[in-house]
Amino acid sequence: MRLPVRANFGFSLLVILSTASATNLVLDGESVQSPADRLYDQVIFWEGKNRPDMVRKTLDRMLSSYPDDPRGLAILIELEAESGRKDAAQAAYDRLARVKPDYPELAPLKDLASLSANDRIRLRRAVQLTRNGNPQQAMNDFDQLFPHGPPDGPEAIQYWEIKSKLPNGWSPALTAIKNLIRKYPDGYAYKLAYAKLIANRYPADSTNLDQLQIMATMSPPFGDDARQVLRGAMLDLPELGVDTRTRLQSFIKQDPEDSAIQIKLRAVEKAQSRYHALITSPSYLHNQQAREALRKQQYAEAMRYYSEVLETRPKDLEAVSGTGYALMRQSRFTEALPWFQKSLDLDPVNRKKWDSLIAACQYWRQMKIARQQSAAGRFDEARKTIQNVIRLNPAESEGYALLASVEIDQGYYGEARKIIGRLPADRQAILEQEIARKRSAASQKLADDLVVKGDYTGARAALVKALRDTPDDPWLRYRLARLYAANGESDKGSGLFDPWLYTMFRDSEAFYAAALYQSGIEHAVTALAILEKLPVSQRTEKITTFQRQIWIDQKVEQVLGWQKSGKTKEATEELRKIQLQVDSDLILLSNVAYAWNELGNHDQANALLLRIKRDSTKDLPLGWHLRYAAYLLRTHQTDPAQQEIEYLEAHRSEFDEKQKIAYSKLENSRVVAYAEKLEREQHYTEAETALGPVLDTNPEDQEAQTLENLLQRKTGNLDKAIQGIEKELAVDSAAPAAYESLAQAVLSPNRVTSSTNSNGLNDDQKEISLAEIGITAHETESAMPSTTGDSWQYKNLAEMQDERTTWLSVGGDVVTRSGTPGQSQFVSHQIPIELKGPAGVGGEWFVRSDQVDVGAGTLNLADTYATETFGSLLICQQHNNCPTPVSQYAFGRSYTVGYMDEQNRLDVGTTPIGFPIQNWVGGIRHTGDWGPYSWSAELARRAVTETLLSYAGTIDPRTGQLWGGVLSTGVKLGLSLDQGGNWGYWSNFGVHQLTGTNVQSNTETLLMAGVTRRLINEEDRLLSTGLTGTVWHFTQDSGEFTYGQGGYYSPQFYTSLAVPLTYAQRYTRFSYMLRASVFTAWARTNASPYYPLNPLYETLAGPGANYNTSAGTSFGYTAMANMEYQLSTNLFVGNSFSVVRSPYYAPNYAILYLRYAIDNTPALPVGLQPTPGIIPTSQF
Repeated sequence: MRLPVRANFGFSLLVILSTASATNLVLDGESVQSPADRLYDQVIFWEGKNRPDMVRKTLDRMLSSYPDDPRGLAILIELEAESGRKDAAQAAYDRLARVKPDYPELAPLKDLASLSANDRIRLRRAVQLTRNGNPQQAMNDFDQLFPHGPPDGPEAIQYWEIKSKLPNGWSPALTAIKNLIRKYPDGYAYKLAYAKLIANRYPADSTNLDQLQIMATMSPPFGDDARQVLRGAMLDLPELGVDTRTRLQSFIKQDPEDSAIQIKLRAVEKAQSRYHALITSPSYLHNQQAREALRKQQYAEAMRYYSEVLETRPKDLEAVSGTGYALMRQSRFTEALPWFQKSLDLDPVNRKKWDSLIAACQYWRQMKIARQQSAAGRFDEARKTIQNVIRLNPAESEGYALLASVEIDQGYYGEARKIIGRLPADRQAILEQEIARKRSAASQKLADDLVVKGDYTGARAALVKALRDTPDDPWLRYRLARLYAANGESDKGSGLFDPWLYTMFRDSEAFYAAALYQSGIEHAVTALAILEKLPVSQRTEKITTFQRQIWIDQKVEQVLGWQKSGKTKEATEELRKIQLQVDSDLILLSNVAYAWNELGNHDQANALLLRIKRDSTKDLPLGWHLRYAAYLLRTHQTDPAQQEIEYLEAHRSEFDEKQKIAYSKLENSRVVAYAEKLEREQHYTEAETALGPVLDTNPEDQEAQTLENLLQRKTGNLDKAIQGIEKELAVDSAAPAAYESLAQAVLSPNRVTSSTNSNGLNDDQKEISLAEIGITAHETESAMPSTTGDSWQYKNLAEMQDERTTWLSVGGDVVTRSGTPGQSQFVSHQIPIELKGPAGVGGEWFVRSDQVDVGAGTLNLADTYATETFGSLLICQQHNNCPTPVSQYAFGRSYTVGYMDEQNRLDVGTTPIGFPIQNWVGGIRHTGDWGPYSWSAELARRAVTETLLSYAGTIDPRTGQLWGGVLSTGVKLGLSLDQGGNWGYWSNFGVHQLTGTNVQSNTETLLMAGVTRRLINEEDRLLSTGLTGTVWHFTQDSGEFTYGQGGYYSPQFYTSLAVPLTYAQRYTRFSYMLRASVFTAWARTNASPYYPLNPLYETLAGPGANYNTSAGTSFGYTAMANMEYQLSTNLFVGNSFSVVRSPYYAPNYAILYLRYAIDNTPALPVGLQPTPGIIPTSQF
């Protein structure tokens, strides 16, 4: 099909040259252009030059040689029709229909050929009708003349210009013109039609105006047409447009006599001058600042700006009405009212608006008065005021709601329900809940009163009644459960939470209350199980602290149980592991310290508690100091205890009720400790004198009573001692110290002063527990409740939103690898948590914390080779005096912060704090493009996580010295060529220095390169294969586990070749990827000494203490499966599993993760090749 008559002034240079020349090039095996094609191109060329004479001449030549060419016949139809030669046009159409009945535009051409002279007049009239504002009639004429739609060419342009004038017609017209431009990319008339449509709708579109200016420079008639369109756009430019003045000035330079443009320019200059004067005036600026303050709800600030305006412009409508609005938003309705009345005087045209605001002020002013009356208990006055409010606006429901609230406050629930029935359903529900809360509160108060009177049965009944009113109150359930437990019905208390806790969504407070109850009845395992069911994202700091406290209490209880059953070694080893796990939590570490004391390691306990006190970066809780002071008194550390007590004395004003009771008991304990000191020094009379005030004020104090009984025995008052001990037993029938004292007093009355235990108490029986000082082990904070009240079409939008979303991600990562126990065997569990959010333009910040535990098992001493190749055990093995190695295990938590954007990534953090060896790590990475290539550069310092020795470091059993904790520091460069097509190429090169604690230094060089071939490369499906090659080199072998070696694989030469195969598929909310590869590798490791950094050890080890050279070829395979599922618009779950299998290396990897968009922004859909949404920081 030909171009429109007014086609492009000229095709691109390439088109002109190709049509003017013989066009005889052969490209990629295509045949030489036929003579008919060359003639057709010449016809199109002359059409583009707007030379109808040459079009006709060339077309005649074409049809004389090729009379049945459908393209030529189509052009002939249009030429004859435009010339008004209907018969000739019809004859051409008949011939085209005969020779090419399936020609694509045959039907529109038939309509064109059949046009009569009158039809032509109707077409011209249709254009005129559009200009006169009657496009619908024009469209009716066109539809009648072209029932099959207009043919390409001038008729199509006229048709779509008319269509654009109709309602909802502009967008379809624009789309149709775009399609014609795609079909005829050099068609000038179509491009001009497109520009005209844009100019009609968006005259200030700068891109379109720039294009029209270029078109206007062309030779007539093309340039003239473009200039007319441009002139129309100029006249329609907004007066206050940013570049309106500049564009008008530029246009008028080309035609200084254009009076309409001159008038437009003068109007623009005046408007912009007025606007500039306005926006630079202080009043305008203050009004603008006031509007911004209102937007931010800073009402006092807004009023300050408005007052400055009103000083000079007292009738400024915006300042007057804005002041009223600011007052109204502050509930200052009486003050707001005159401002709206003044607004009405200034702007009577908008009376309806101001009358509405005046009425609103009057209504809410009365509502405010009614609320104040109700709050003051003046309910009758409140009712009268509310009735007046309702008369002001009977249709407003707030008055009825407030009246119902007044009845509820007085307990008139029946009257309230009569009013509630008139309210919307949502308000009815709210007020019904308020009735239930009031009834429940009354029942709970009754229960409190009954507890004070000792009527626990009545209290339970009252709380049961309260629970019927507010069944979803977890703390009401907690209180009732505690009463059941106190009555020996703990299972009944548990039944209040199970199954209620799981029947529907419950908030974190419900889980906390249930767990707190279970902990209180000493069901720690059940408490932990409850909290484990609470999603991590919902665990508050209070709940996390509580959970960890339960966990460590359980662990410590287990350790003490082992110690009591004679398993002292196991207890000590387990407590050491626990200490490593909680090393960064000073509060939990205190529990470990007290456990060390229980195990008899007093020095360790004291050292640990002193370290906690020294290393705390903020004030430790007062509860911690209370417990520490009690411990110091119990262990007879008088001076440090006195310092703690003085500290507590200085902070007495900060005590809560429990802490006041605890401090009182602590003061008693201090007196008792002093009396015990006197007793040990055999100053019995002075001891009794010191103890007297404690017994006078606290006769039930068991600690003081026990000491008093001892003193009575030692001073010979056996009858009095027996009476005191019997009294102890009456208070606590399980008090072992009392039984011991009673036995001594009754059976050995003549040997009282020779007792081997001077006070009759063991340390563990004298301990002041957390419960004794008024703070339960799991209740360091108050246990009361808080008081504070997909479709793929969105993919591009989601990608932008994803960059501006705050993400919380958490994962659980497991790595296992078989090997020699205590050496290369490796098991790690990592729980990374990451919070990531937007920073600046296109950037993101992130903070991470990883909980990490790694293990390597326990060295088998029966394995001679394994023993002699670990640490420096070879030296002692020769003398059969090696210590027993402990299990290789480390626990810690790492912390990382960072920033990243499209081209950069920066992070800094630590290796896990709690590992034997800790280091700072981090890196910086930058990426960019170099023509079609992509490149990257990274400078980083990372932990080598291959084994426990290389990652965490360990202790040489023989010497107790640390070694390991290897770091890799260096640079890595990458270069790739991959545009997402069927082929991709990549490579990277890195050089790193490896260092560690008491580990020989090493240099690593790594070169990798590969090619990817995508066999299936669809938007939602991929199948690819490729080839990957690796060359790897270390200057020396440091892959062994003797002292000075690093425990990481470090061949002197390694080369491998792998063939991977990947298949991935994506659905709307789910994607998965399967990948497998086979590889072959050749490696050589040179000989290395057992102790590369210690010649003395080498000498002591004797000859042969070297690792031999090894080399060989291996084959293996890898397999991996990843998936991700979009649970909702902002929550994703995914996992990854992979294995590697070769003769000497067979690790297994798995990770399960969740990532959550905190601000509920619809996130980017699942990726075609899903990768874990979070990985451990150690894998950076």
